[in-house]
Amino acid sequence: MASYKLGPQFPPWLQTQKHVETLVISNANISNIVPDWFRNLYSRINLLDISHNQICGKLPKFQESNVTVTQIFLNSKKFEGPLTPFLSHVTELDFSDNLLSSDFPLVDDNIYKSFMFLKLSNNNLTGDIPKYICEMRDLQILDLSKNKLSGTLPWCNGKLQELCVLDLKNNNLVGDIPSSLGSLTLLNSLHLRNNMLHGKIPSSLQNLKYLRILDLDISNNQIVGEIPEELMDLTGLLSFNASKSHLNGRIPKKIGNMKTLESPDLSRNKLSGSIPPSLSSCHGDTSSDIGHHDPHVPKSNDEEDESERLAFYTAIGPGFLVGFLAICGILHFKKSWRYAWFQFVENTYNNLLVAVIVKAGWVRRKFHKDEMGG
Repeated sequence: MASYKLGPQFPPWLQTQKHVETLVISNANISNIVPDWFRNLYSRINLLDISHNQICGKLPKFQESNVTVTQIFLNSKKFEGPLTPFLSHVTELDFSDNLLSSDFPLVDDNIYKSFMFLKLSNNNLTGDIPKYICEMRDLQILDLSKNKLSGTLPWCNGKLQELCVLDLKNNNLVGDIPSSLGSLTLLNSLHLRNNMLHGKIPSSLQNLKYLRILDLDISNNQIVGEIPEELMDLTGLLSFNASKSHLNGRIPKKIGNMKTLESPDLSRNKLSGSIPPSLSSCHGDTSSDIGHHDPHVPKSNDEEDESERLAFYTAIGPGFLVGFLAICGILHFKKSWRYAWFQFVENTYNNLLVAVIVKAGWVRRKFHKDEMGG
């Protein structure tokens, strides 16, 4: 029943449903609190999805003893109050895009071993990232971005060997970027932008052979030192963002080894020297931003803007030229709109990536079960 307009109330006929195993009423125009009778329904199902509504009030209370649900999606924009303890047998949980405000619940470290997908982004969560995250051995996607989390990164000494996406951007995390991140060998997407991290970029990240997105845009951080030469061995990297930091030295000559790199951004650092000729061999290098370092780096704002306009004019047909000029004019003069547009593009890309990774994980697990059964 996704996208059917059932609201604004929870449909009362759901009370009579006795054999529901999967309930999906996302994007259904519901804007009420969760009624008391709804608990009797979700205590009998395996998948609950009431996301993309305007449901308000406290989170539903799930009782450990009589609930079979393993997949819960409550990203609904208006749930508020504290983050309640998770169910121990849940595999996928999404409470993102709400108004939740508390520390993580205190529980036994070994209780949440079944988690594969945990998304709590865009809330007001505070405190440290709990160490029991490290015991979620099957965890593939962890998104705690856009909260008010503090403390250091507890990166788990290689325990999270299934982790593919780690998104911690826009928090108040401090300390070094731990070298143990390099042991998460299946990591595909790493986002640490806009925290208060310091120290150097660990060379151990060279071990992340499946890494496609490395986002260290660190406006509030104190990341220093040179760009590790070892990172140039990440030949599958699509996006590398290390802007707004205190990196120094030269851009590694081997950056051209990253043949798939589409959008390197090393702007607003203290890099010096000339741009390596090998950078031109990277696909999509016309969109890279590596200026704003040292006067010896011969690339100005005006030159970048002009090259982008030329690339766009060449690619777009005459029928779209007028509309294109209008949009570009707005984005050029409205900085807030420009930032919002690029944030939208990034979020869309990341959501698609997460969906692909979740599906791939499901296929892999199903294939493994079929082999064991055969």
